Amino acid sequence: MESDMGRIAAFTQEQVFEAADKLAADGIEVSPNALRDHLGRGSFSTFMKHIDAWKKAQEDSPAPVVFDMPGNVKAAFAQCWQAAAAEASKEISSVREKAAIEIRTVTRRTDDALEAIERLESEAETDAARIEELEALLASKIAESAQAASAAAAREAALSAAGEQMTQRIQAQDAELVRVHEEVADLRSQLTEARKSLDAAGARERLLIEDGATAKANVERLTGELKTQRTQSNEVIGRLEKSKQALDGQLVTLQNETKEMAAKLGLASGELEALRTRVISQEQMIERFTPAKSQRNLDGPKISSGNE
Repeated sequence: MESDMGRIAAFTQEQVFEAADKLAADGIEVSPNALRDHLGRGSFSTFMKHIDAWKKAQEDSPAPVVFDMPGNVKAAFAQCWQAAAAEASKEISSVREKAAIEIRTVTRRTDDALEAIERLESEAETDAARIEELEALLASKIAESAQAASAAAAREAALSAAGEQMTQRIQAQDAELVRVHEEVADLRSQLTEARKSLDAAGARERLLIEDGATAKANVERLTGELKTQRTQSNEVIGRLEKSKQALDGQLVTLQNETKEMAAKLGLASGELEALRTRVISQEQMIERFTPAKSQRNLDGPKISSGNE
Protein backbone atom coordinates (compact mmCIF):
# COMPACT_ATOMS: atom_id res chain seq x y z
CA MET A 1 0.00 0.00 0.00
CA GLU A 2 1.38 3.42 -1.03
CA SER A 3 0.59 6.78 0.48
CA ASP A 4 -0.63 9.39 -2.03
CA MET A 5 0.69 12.12 0.28
CA GLY A 6 4.17 10.62 0.02
CA ARG A 7 4.08 11.06 -3.80
CA ILE A 8 2.90 14.74 -4.17
CA ALA A 9 4.77 16.52 -6.98
CA ALA A 10 5.76 20.15 -6.39
CA PHE A 11 4.69 22.91 -8.78
CA THR A 12 6.68 26.05 -9.45
CA GLN A 13 5.31 29.45 -8.53
CA GLU A 14 4.95 30.32 -12.23
CA GLN A 15 2.80 27.20 -12.82
CA VAL A 16 0.57 28.04 -9.84
CA PHE A 17 0.30 31.72 -10.96
CA GLU A 18 -0.71 30.60 -14.47
CA ALA A 19 -3.37 28.26 -13.08
CA ALA A 20 -4.63 30.98 -10.71
CA ASP A 21 -4.92 33.46 -13.59
CA LYS A 22 -6.92 30.90 -15.58
CA LEU A 23 -9.30 30.25 -12.65
CA ALA A 24 -9.76 33.97 -12.04
CA ALA A 25 -10.45 34.56 -15.74
CA ASP A 26 -13.12 31.84 -15.63
CA GLY A 27 -14.76 33.49 -12.62
CA ILE A 28 -13.66 30.76 -10.18
CA GLU A 29 -12.40 31.69 -6.74
CA VAL A 30 -8.70 30.87 -6.41
CA SER A 31 -8.32 28.37 -3.52
CA PRO A 32 -6.11 25.33 -2.75
CA ASN A 33 -8.93 22.94 -3.66
CA ALA A 34 -9.64 24.78 -6.93
CA LEU A 35 -5.94 24.67 -7.86
CA ARG A 36 -5.73 20.98 -6.97
CA ASP A 37 -8.78 20.23 -9.13
CA HIS A 38 -7.30 22.25 -12.00
CA LEU A 39 -3.75 20.84 -11.79
CA GLY A 40 -4.75 17.32 -10.73
CA ARG A 41 -2.50 17.12 -7.65
CA GLY A 42 -0.36 19.26 -5.32
CA SER A 43 0.36 20.10 -1.69
CA PHE A 44 -2.21 22.16 0.22
CA SER A 45 0.45 24.13 2.11
CA THR A 46 2.38 24.89 -1.10
CA PHE A 47 -0.80 26.12 -2.81
CA MET A 48 -1.57 28.42 0.14
CA LYS A 49 1.88 30.07 -0.02
CA HIS A 50 1.64 30.58 -3.79
CA ILE A 51 -1.92 31.93 -3.52
CA ASP A 52 -0.81 34.58 -1.00
CA ALA A 53 2.01 35.64 -3.33
CA TRP A 54 -0.37 35.72 -6.30
CA LYS A 55 -2.93 37.87 -4.45
CA LYS A 56 -0.21 40.30 -3.33
CA ALA A 57 0.93 40.57 -6.93
CA GLN A 58 -2.66 41.26 -8.03
CA GLU A 59 -3.22 44.00 -5.49
CA ASP A 60 -2.71 47.52 -6.82
CA SER A 61 -1.14 50.22 -4.72
CA PRO A 62 -3.89 52.23 -3.08
CA ALA A 63 -4.62 55.43 -4.98
CA PRO A 64 -3.93 58.61 -3.06
CA VAL A 65 -6.94 60.48 -1.78
CA VAL A 66 -7.39 63.70 -3.74
CA PHE A 67 -9.79 66.36 -2.58
CA ASP A 68 -10.55 68.80 -5.31
CA MET A 69 -11.37 72.25 -4.09
CA PRO A 70 -14.14 73.77 -6.22
CA GLY A 71 -13.23 77.15 -7.56
CA ASN A 72 -16.56 78.73 -6.64
CA VAL A 73 -16.29 77.86 -2.94
CA LYS A 74 -16.20 80.97 -0.88
CA ALA A 75 -13.26 81.80 1.35
CA ALA A 76 -15.47 81.32 4.40
CA PHE A 77 -15.82 77.62 3.64
CA ALA A 78 -12.11 77.09 2.92
CA GLN A 79 -11.24 76.40 6.54
CA CYS A 80 -14.20 74.00 6.91
CA TRP A 81 -13.18 72.23 3.73
CA GLN A 82 -9.65 71.65 4.97
CA ALA A 83 -10.90 70.45 8.36
CA ALA A 84 -13.23 67.96 6.63
CA ALA A 85 -10.44 66.75 4.40
CA ALA A 86 -8.13 66.27 7.38
CA GLU A 87 -10.83 64.35 9.26
CA ALA A 88 -11.48 62.19 6.22
CA SER A 89 -7.76 61.45 5.93
CA LYS A 90 -7.65 60.41 9.58
CA GLU A 91 -10.63 58.12 9.06
CA ILE A 92 -9.01 56.56 6.00
CA SER A 93 -5.74 56.07 7.91
CA SER A 94 -7.66 54.41 10.74
CA VAL A 95 -9.43 52.09 8.32
CA ARG A 96 -6.14 51.21 6.68
CA GLU A 97 -4.49 50.49 10.06
CA LYS A 98 -7.39 48.25 11.11
CA ALA A 99 -7.27 46.46 7.77
CA ALA A 100 -3.50 45.97 8.11
CA ILE A 101 -3.96 44.55 11.63
CA GLU A 102 -6.65 42.18 10.41
CA ILE A 103 -4.48 41.10 7.50
CA ARG A 104 -1.53 40.42 9.83
CA THR A 105 -3.77 38.42 12.17
CA VAL A 106 -5.21 36.34 9.34
CA THR A 107 -1.71 35.87 7.87
CA ARG A 108 -0.36 34.71 11.24
CA ARG A 109 -3.23 32.25 11.67
CA THR A 110 -2.76 31.04 8.11
CA ASP A 111 0.98 30.54 8.67
CA ASP A 112 0.25 28.55 11.85
CA ALA A 113 -2.24 26.43 9.98
CA LEU A 114 0.25 25.88 7.15
CA GLU A 115 2.91 24.78 9.63
CA ALA A 116 0.44 22.32 11.14
CA ILE A 117 -0.45 20.99 7.68
CA GLU A 118 3.21 20.64 6.71
CA ARG A 119 3.84 18.76 9.95
CA LEU A 120 0.90 16.44 9.25
CA GLU A 121 2.09 15.89 5.69
CA SER A 122 5.59 15.07 6.97
CA GLU A 123 4.13 12.64 9.53
CA ALA A 124 2.03 11.05 6.80
CA GLU A 125 5.11 10.60 4.60
CA THR A 126 6.99 9.04 7.55
CA ASP A 127 4.06 6.70 8.23
CA ALA A 128 3.92 5.75 4.54
CA ALA A 129 7.64 4.88 4.57
CA ARG A 130 7.16 2.85 7.77
CA ILE A 131 4.25 0.97 6.20
CA GLU A 132 6.38 0.16 3.16
CA GLU A 133 9.09 -1.17 5.50
CA LEU A 134 6.54 -3.28 7.37
CA GLU A 135 5.12 -4.62 4.11
CA ALA A 136 8.62 -5.58 2.92
CA LEU A 137 9.38 -7.19 6.30
CA LEU A 138 6.09 -9.10 6.23
CA ALA A 139 6.78 -10.35 2.70
CA SER A 140 10.25 -11.46 3.81
CA LYS A 141 8.83 -13.24 6.86
CA ILE A 142 6.20 -14.96 4.73
CA ALA A 143 8.89 -16.13 2.29
CA GLU A 144 11.06 -17.35 5.18
CA SER A 145 8.08 -19.14 6.71
CA ALA A 146 7.31 -20.82 3.40
CA GLN A 147 10.94 -21.91 2.99
CA ALA A 148 11.09 -23.17 6.58
CA ALA A 149 7.81 -25.05 6.14
CA SER A 150 9.09 -26.62 2.91
CA ALA A 151 12.38 -27.60 4.56
CA ALA A 152 10.51 -29.01 7.58
CA ALA A 153 8.26 -31.04 5.29
CA ALA A 154 11.31 -32.40 3.46
CA ARG A 155 13.03 -33.33 6.74
CA GLU A 156 9.83 -34.92 8.02
CA ALA A 157 9.57 -36.99 4.83
CA ALA A 158 13.20 -38.07 5.19
CA LEU A 159 12.65 -39.01 8.84
CA SER A 160 9.52 -40.93 7.93
CA ALA A 161 11.45 -42.83 5.24
CA ALA A 162 14.24 -43.62 7.73
CA GLY A 163 11.67 -44.79 10.30
CA GLU A 164 10.01 -47.00 7.69
CA GLN A 165 13.37 -48.49 6.79
CA MET A 166 14.12 -49.24 10.45
CA THR A 167 10.69 -50.86 10.82
CA GLN A 168 11.37 -53.10 7.83
CA ARG A 169 14.71 -54.11 9.34
CA ILE A 170 13.06 -54.98 12.65
CA GLN A 171 10.43 -57.02 10.84
CA ALA A 172 13.17 -58.89 8.96
CA GLN A 173 14.98 -59.58 12.26
CA ASP A 174 11.74 -60.84 13.80
CA ALA A 175 11.29 -63.19 10.84
CA GLU A 176 14.87 -64.41 11.29
CA LEU A 177 14.25 -65.04 14.98
CA VAL A 178 11.15 -67.08 14.15
CA ARG A 179 13.17 -69.13 11.69
CA VAL A 180 15.88 -69.75 14.32
CA HIS A 181 13.26 -70.82 16.86
CA GLU A 182 11.86 -73.21 14.28
CA GLU A 183 15.32 -74.62 13.71
CA VAL A 184 15.79 -75.05 17.46
CA ALA A 185 12.46 -76.83 17.74
CA ASP A 186 13.45 -79.08 14.87
CA LEU A 187 16.79 -79.81 16.53
CA ARG A 188 15.04 -80.58 19.80
CA SER A 189 12.73 -82.98 17.97
CA GLN A 190 15.68 -84.64 16.37
CA LEU A 191 17.35 -84.84 19.79
CA THR A 192 14.31 -86.56 21.23
CA GLU A 193 14.29 -89.10 18.41
CA ALA A 194 17.97 -89.64 18.89
CA ARG A 195 17.51 -90.31 22.59
CA LYS A 196 14.91 -92.93 21.75
CA SER A 197 17.55 -94.61 19.58
CA LEU A 198 20.28 -94.28 22.22
CA ASP A 199 20.93 -97.96 22.44
CA ALA A 200 21.44 -98.15 18.70
CA ALA A 201 23.44 -94.98 18.17
CA GLY A 202 25.13 -93.69 21.34
CA ALA A 203 27.82 -91.85 19.48
CA ARG A 204 25.27 -90.16 17.23
CA GLU A 205 23.27 -89.07 20.28
CA ARG A 206 26.27 -87.35 21.77
CA LEU A 207 26.87 -85.60 18.47
CA LEU A 208 23.29 -84.45 18.34
CA ILE A 209 23.50 -83.21 21.93
CA GLU A 210 26.56 -81.20 21.04
CA ASP A 211 24.83 -79.83 17.94
CA GLY A 212 21.81 -78.95 20.11
CA ALA A 213 24.02 -77.11 22.57
CA THR A 214 25.69 -75.27 19.73
CA ALA A 215 22.33 -74.40 18.23
CA LYS A 216 21.07 -73.19 21.60
CA ALA A 217 24.14 -71.00 21.98
CA ASN A 218 23.51 -69.59 18.49
CA VAL A 219 19.89 -68.92 19.39
CA GLU A 220 20.92 -67.12 22.57
CA ARG A 221 23.51 -65.11 20.63
CA LEU A 222 21.00 -64.14 17.91
CA THR A 223 18.42 -63.31 20.57
CA GLY A 224 20.90 -60.95 22.28
CA GLU A 225 21.81 -59.33 18.97
CA LEU A 226 18.13 -58.88 18.17
CA LYS A 227 17.49 -57.22 21.53
CA THR A 228 20.45 -54.89 20.96
CA GLN A 229 19.19 -53.99 17.49
CA ARG A 230 15.69 -53.37 18.86
CA THR A 231 17.11 -51.07 21.55
CA GLN A 232 19.12 -49.14 18.92
CA SER A 233 16.07 -48.95 16.68
CA ASN A 234 13.93 -47.59 19.53
CA GLU A 235 16.60 -44.96 20.29
CA VAL A 236 16.72 -43.89 16.63
CA ILE A 237 12.91 -43.72 16.47
CA GLY A 238 12.88 -41.63 19.67
CA ARG A 239 15.42 -39.19 18.24
CA LEU A 240 13.43 -38.97 15.03
CA GLU A 241 10.26 -38.24 17.00
CA LYS A 242 11.99 -35.49 19.02
CA SER A 243 13.33 -33.94 15.79
CA LYS A 244 9.83 -34.00 14.31
CA GLN A 245 8.38 -32.34 17.44
CA ALA A 246 11.09 -29.63 17.32
CA LEU A 247 10.33 -28.97 13.66
CA ASP A 248 6.61 -28.76 14.41
CA GLY A 249 7.36 -26.21 17.17
CA GLN A 250 9.49 -24.11 14.79
CA LEU A 251 6.72 -24.18 12.18
CA VAL A 252 4.14 -23.02 14.76
CA THR A 253 6.49 -20.22 15.87
CA LEU A 254 6.93 -19.02 12.29
CA GLN A 255 3.18 -19.11 11.73
CA ASN A 256 2.62 -17.06 14.92
CA GLU A 257 5.25 -14.52 13.83
CA THR A 258 3.52 -14.22 10.45
CA LYS A 259 0.17 -13.58 12.14
CA GLU A 260 1.77 -11.00 14.46
CA MET A 261 3.33 -9.14 11.55
CA ALA A 262 -0.02 -9.16 9.73
CA ALA A 263 -1.68 -7.72 12.86
CA LYS A 264 0.98 -4.98 13.10
CA LEU A 265 0.46 -4.13 9.43
CA GLY A 266 -3.30 -3.82 10.03
CA LEU A 267 -2.63 -1.54 13.03
CA ALA A 268 -0.24 0.64 10.99
CA SER A 269 -2.81 0.85 8.19
CA GLY A 270 -5.44 1.99 10.72
CA GLU A 271 -3.08 4.66 12.08
CA LEU A 272 -2.34 5.91 8.56
CA GLU A 273 -6.06 6.10 7.78
CA ALA A 274 -6.58 8.11 11.00
CA LEU A 275 -3.79 10.50 9.94
CA ARG A 276 -5.41 10.94 6.55
CA THR A 277 -8.71 11.77 8.24
CA ARG A 278 -6.94 14.34 10.44
CA VAL A 279 -5.30 15.97 7.40
CA ILE A 280 -8.65 16.21 5.57
CA SER A 281 -10.23 17.70 8.72
CA GLN A 282 -7.39 20.27 8.98
CA GLU A 283 -7.81 21.24 5.32
CA GLN A 284 -11.54 21.72 5.76
CA MET A 285 -11.01 23.77 8.94
CA ILE A 286 -8.43 26.01 7.22
CA GLU A 287 -10.69 26.60 4.25
CA ARG A 288 -13.58 27.43 6.58
CA PHE A 289 -11.57 29.95 8.66
CA THR A 290 -9.47 31.49 5.85
CA PRO A 291 -11.34 34.62 4.75
CA ALA A 292 -11.39 35.53 1.05
CA LYS A 293 -9.48 38.70 0.43
CA SER A 294 -11.71 41.12 -1.33
CA GLN A 295 -10.78 44.45 -2.77
CA ARG A 296 -11.45 47.01 -0.05
CA ASN A 297 -12.70 50.38 -1.13
CA LEU A 298 -10.06 52.59 0.36
CA ASP A 299 -11.20 55.76 -1.45
CA GLY A 300 -12.17 58.45 1.06
CA PRO A 301 -15.61 60.03 1.20
CA LYS A 302 -15.96 62.54 -1.54
CA ILE A 303 -17.31 65.91 -0.35
CA SER A 304 -19.53 67.47 -2.89
CA SER A 305 -19.60 71.15 -3.49
CA GLY A 306 -22.60 73.26 -3.03
CA ASN A 307 -23.07 73.46 -6.81
CA GLU A 308 -23.38 69.72 -7.31
